[in-house]
Amino acid sequence: MDNINHAQFANASYALNSSKKKEDRFRQAEALVPKNYELHEKSNRDVAMFVNGDKKHAIIAHRGSDFKKKRDIGADIKFALGLQAHSKEYRKRAGMTERMVKDIPGDFKIDLTGHSYGGASALHSAIVRPKLRQRLNKIHIYNPATQMPKQKPKLYRKEKAPDVERDLHEKTTVHRTQGDVPSVVGTDYGTVKTHDVKNGRFKSAVMPELAKPAFQTLDQLKTHSIENFI
Repeated sequence: MDNINHAQFANASYALNSSKKKEDRFRQAEALVPKNYELHEKSNRDVAMFVNGDKKHAIIAHRGSDFKKKRDIGADIKFALGLQAHSKEYRKRAGMTERMVKDIPGDFKIDLTGHSYGGASALHSAIVRPKLRQRLNKIHIYNPATQMPKQKPKLYRKEKAPDVERDLHEKTTVHRTQGDVPSVVGTDYGTVKTHDVKNGRFKSAVMPELAKPAFQTLDQLKTHSIENFI
């Protein structure tokens, strides 16, 4: 399991947000990850859990922002203002993640991942849900949306007990591309690995209208893309 690329699962979570029927969305997402990883029935548009019974391994992926969805942009604004601890979306994702984990046998290893807003919400879930954090084996997040330190809510400061910090630091790897804007500030936890931008991997040639407040150029959006890690 050490050779698993968690970015594949973070990327697959985006497929669940399409307008297709549920069975088609599940099929599309499962096609983007290694064989024998199947979506758990509780997977949804925001949080997906892939389970491999043979390897006794599960990976939970939080979906990042969809710039076609106004709801996602609203959540991003709350995050930028330092209000994510009070955001309904953050609380919902943390609760869903913890409930999914309860369905996994105790001898399974469970990893958590996510890209952009999904990376931030995944780490947030691990911070505020102690029982969830204890079950997690590894946390891999990609270009996570981060805040300036003065904007961090009291919830994070209150959780900074030494044992919590140590546990999060040991389990978390933060992957970011050179020059990525949203993740430039960094997080309080984990080992940071910096990656080069993969030219030619980005599919879109047009800047989505709803992405313009966050990214000044298409190159910035390309730098932020999960495709750089696959």
